[in-house]
Amino acid sequence: MKRASLLGFIILFLCVACTVQETHLVYRPEPTAEATTVPTASPTPQVFSVPEVTGEPERTDANGIPIRDPLNHYFDTYVTLSEIRIYPYEQGMFLDGILTNSFQQTLRGGLRITFRGEDGILYGYGDLYTVGGGLTVLPGENRIYADLLTEVDVQTMDFTVEVIGKLAPEP
Repeated sequence: MKRASLLGFIILFLCVACTVQETHLVYRPEPTAEATTVPTASPTPQVFSVPEVTGEPERTDANGIPIRDPLNHYFDTYVTLSEIRIYPYEQGMFLDGILTNSFQQTLRGGLRITFRGEDGILYGYGDLYTVGGGLTVLPGENRIYADLLTEVDVQTMDFTVEVIGKLAPEP
């Protein structure tokens, strides 16, 4: 029985394994002319011209920060106001506070505080001063004061601080 099943398996394998194989001839066109090689020209370098740099170099402060606006640079970058107190005294309004200079040199200039209402009308202003008069700001914290010129109570109004004299390091 084993032989018969083995013989049947071989016959079945031979019947299945025998298939017709056909070959097809593929025609390629014959070359009409002989291929020629054209030498490639060696690349020539392009002329690269850089226009001459004109104008002034970018100015920077002692810390290497670019000075884009000379009038406001030191105020915007190094000055911080804190503990601002506005109070009436006798017939006037006064301001006290602390101005912190984070620049390593003394700054001189002029700052003005202005009070405007929601309608944009100017209701008061005052120039800021340090102890020696004028505005000389040493590195670190400096006490500031101002005599506010106003005819109304500006204690609850929003205010802005403007640079009125270029705030810059002492020469």
